[in-house]
Amino acid sequence: MLVLVMHWLDGHGIKLFGGSLLAVDYFFMLSGFVVTHAYQAKLRASPGFGSFVAKRIIRLYPIILIGFALGLARFSIMALRNGDVLLEARLLGEFARSLVLIPHLERDIGLFFPLNSAMWSLHFEFLAYIAFGLVLYRLRSKWLWALMLAAMPWTMFWASDVYGSTHLMVTLTGDISGYLTGLVRVFFSFTLGMLVYRAMPRWSGRQLPGGRWLVVALIAPLALSASQLPVWLAAAMLLVGFPYILAAGSQVAEHPLLSRVDSILGNLSYPLYALHVPIIWTLSGMFKALGIGFADDTVWNGVVILPLTIAASYGAFALFDRPIRRVLTEMLHAMRGEKPRATQHIR
Repeated sequence: MLVLVMHWLDGHGIKLFGGSLLAVDYFFMLSGFVVTHAYQAKLRASPGFGSFVAKRIIRLYPIILIGFALGLARFSIMALRNGDVLLEARLLGEFARSLVLIPHLERDIGLFFPLNSAMWSLHFEFLAYIAFGLVLYRLRSKWLWALMLAAMPWTMFWASDVYGSTHLMVTLTGDISGYLTGLVRVFFSFTLGMLVYRAMPRWSGRQLPGGRWLVVALIAPLALSASQLPVWLAAAMLLVGFPYILAAGSQVAEHPLLSRVDSILGNLSYPLYALHVPIIWTLSGMFKALGIGFADDTVWNGVVILPLTIAASYGAFALFDRPIRRVLTEMLHAMRGEKPRATQHIR
């Protein structure tokens, strides 16, 4: 939700919530933790790279399809209004390129996928999945430590660029350095998430201090602007804060009153991240085209647009993503001659 607010404010020329850029790194770390929990033992017992990747595609691609389709619709309407037939034709090619997650390397990392800028992280996420399914799950922890430590300096340099004043390197330019930065960030965070999961037997018998409210306190710095967040705190979040959230958060007991809220937020998180950019600006453009006055007022625009974006994202999950994944999972089981459990969760 902080990422949602950051992108919405940025579109209105307000540079706040820049700390939320780190939320993507936490997303990578959480992914390494969860995928290791779900698949490491299974792959070690019965290696199956194709099945693993197929399950990951089923998990992520319905929302990816919606995200790029919304972006295509948004820019197609703009092209139609401007009478730009050539742009309409180019958009179809861009849509096809986007569906196979091929980025524009010559552009800023935020423009790797022009139809939906937030999708850049999904490209790197899939690279991490491929590495996990082929190699990472096999590696002993000492080699994961080596990979994580090798990626750490460049990740810290990126943090220095964004949150410091030294600018040790230029990471968000439209050349290969931007791509390498994304690659290093995902493998630093993904392998660190794997290591946190593998360390669980050492501390799972002890209750770590904090619980859910400490988790909320630890993510509070993400609400700071890029100029307000010191680089040492950004580094501390990456190296200590996020791993601790994984460790302590995994021990939080289900609360009868909050468990439903937890479930809703968990289901919302991925579709909201993947869909919020095209939804925000499609709604804003639609309201402006209809002559609805609040569209140009930042406060009222946010009061209306942000809740609608959250509701639409959850609707995409409930009405499209979950049913499609259920059907595709059943098809995958049928192809493999398996009978899926009625209560099986799709991770």
